[in-house]
Amino acid sequence: MSLSKFRTKEGLPRSSERQSQVWIEHSPACTKIVDLDFNLQFMSAAGIGSLGMADVTEYYGKPYPFDFYPKSFCDEMSKNLRKALDTNEVIEQEAAVVDTDGNEVWFHSTISPVSESGDKIDYLMVVSLDTTKQNVARKELEHYKLNLEKLVYERTLELEKAKKEALEANASKSTFLANMSHEIRTPLNAIIGFSELLAKPSLNITEDDAQSFQLTVHENAQQLLALLNNILDLSKVESGVEEVNAVVFELADLSQGLEGFHQANAQKNNLCLSLTLARNLPEFIESDRTKIIQVLNNLLSNAIKFTADSHENIAAGKGVNVKNKQGYVNLSVAANKGEIFFTVSDSGKAINENEKKHIFEPFIQSKFNTNKKIKGTGLGLTLSRHISNLLGGALTLETNVQGVGTERVWGNCFCLSIPFKEVIVKQAKAHVNLPATFSAKSLVICVDDIEINNVLIKMLLLRFGVSAELVDSGEKAIELTDMLCQAGTPPDLVLMDLRMPGIDGIETTKRILANEHCKNVPVVMLSADVISEQIKCAKDSGAVDYLTKPIEISELNRVLAKYLRPA
Repeated sequence: MSLSKFRTKEGLPRSSERQSQVWIEHSPACTKIVDLDFNLQFMSAAGIGSLGMADVTEYYGKPYPFDFYPKSFCDEMSKNLRKALDTNEVIEQEAAVVDTDGNEVWFHSTISPVSESGDKIDYLMVVSLDTTKQNVARKELEHYKLNLEKLVYERTLELEKAKKEALEANASKSTFLANMSHEIRTPLNAIIGFSELLAKPSLNITEDDAQSFQLTVHENAQQLLALLNNILDLSKVESGVEEVNAVVFELADLSQGLEGFHQANAQKNNLCLSLTLARNLPEFIESDRTKIIQVLNNLLSNAIKFTADSHENIAAGKGVNVKNKQGYVNLSVAANKGEIFFTVSDSGKAINENEKKHIFEPFIQSKFNTNKKIKGTGLGLTLSRHISNLLGGALTLETNVQGVGTERVWGNCFCLSIPFKEVIVKQAKAHVNLPATFSAKSLVICVDDIEINNVLIKMLLLRFGVSAELVDSGEKAIELTDMLCQAGTPPDLVLMDLRMPGIDGIETTKRILANEHCKNVPVVMLSADVISEQIKCAKDSGAVDYLTKPIEISELNRVLAKYLRPA
């Protein structure tokens, strides 16, 4: 095929040449003719369209590849053109070029040496197919593949993490149950054992021994109750059910009350308990007073217990008279930049670094406490830290802290820091002393399906000089209350159990208050259920207050003072 036919179009080509030219012009492949000096002699319409050229003839006779192609493409194409010419072999390459607008265009090129005479190479034919779409699709596929691999990898890591967490949770659950079993069975052993001894007159137990046994039963029952309360509180805090109930209270009064409450226990253990109040303290603040007291009670109780034990061990080890070896516990309260800092410091043995890493974990006391005389639930510090977080603060521990203005070095310093809102109160409420006894004419209806609970509450009411009517079901409570109200002698108070067979306490309360004759009778719910949702349901039913079992005498006194006349 004569090159002049492509360039000059002078004269009419032969029929076969004309057909070949038509085929080349209409082919989707870009066909280029390059002479032996690597100058472009011809480019078909497909190439012109792909590269966006207005007039390709201006490039005829000029070096190929074009100078606007990327250098990497030019180098590779020049090398392959030379190789095809030198070896007389067909060479293939795939690479990207850019069109006149700077867009990337991919071509798969085949470089073929052409000999019209058969003796020597006359020119090179470069046939290129536009593979831009295929390359874009391939890149997208590779991208999706990489993303898929990444997603599979990430998902695998997530599954492995979830599996690890599930195994750890299962192990934690097993450890928790094992510890729980031990912590519950220990006080139960004492309660059951000493109760059985007290129930056998044939053993001829002395009065002193009987009192000691009763005290032991009471102490272990209190320990068991504390454990159950801590578990419930911890569960509520961790599940997000527990809420902050902010009230306005006097900061110094709270601090002094805590000091006074723990003073007797400190003195019994030969410890000096002191209170330090900073000068810049606000008088009244708004925060959750109950939860602050709960945390500080735990910290002070721990400080007294372990400091006393630590000083006993140190004194005994040095041959010192234990009674003359005094330890120190201090509660300091300071304020700075919108935060209150309650610090409980003790002069006992400093908690070592290994213990400090785990001190806020559940049941850690049972691991590190080697003195079996020291009782505790092992959940106090765990719960205290959760409460501090709930209040938006923190609970931290420092050891071997140099005291300010003293040579004393504190072994352990637990600091509860919480944000607060200062409140200006014009006049504080005066303290009210509750009456010890109430009018003998007072009548309280006690509703509980368990007989022993009714007997106990009746005995407690008699202590306050109050008579009680006992019923064991909601139906009987409704009937008795209606009868007394219609007779003109309504009860002064109804103490209602929450969970009962048949009609429960909530429904019973609703029916009593729905009665026109009984609508003004105060009903107080008395239950072992301390879940906040149940307390809300009880109050929504019309109950004026809610007491929890085991009943505290001070709380019962508080409720009686509200609704009964004093003696």
